[in-house]
Amino acid sequence: MEKGLSPGNPIQPTVAENAFVQVIMMFKKTFIQDSVLMMDFHPCYPIWQHSIFSDPAYLSIKRDMLQIEAQEHDPAHTLLYALWISNPDWP
Repeated sequence: MEKGLSPGNPIQPTVAENAFVQVIMMFKKTFIQDSVLMMDFHPCYPIWQHSIFSDPAYLSIKRDMLQIEAQEHDPAHTLLYALWISNPDWP
């Protein structure tokens, strides 16, 4: 008989759970980089209240990313990105 959840019966991670965590870890760098520009498009999203976005390490990355964006500014890229962010279902 299968045991239910209890303190003496810890949940064992499944293969799918482990794979999901691995995918999240692969995308963390992309998410952190993209978050800098996403903040401008969606400043009221609750996720921006998380402490990671006020951490000195993140603020340093944010400053560097904004500096790179200013130097490599491509209006066409910015327009496409803005369209994609404001219309997530758009192909």
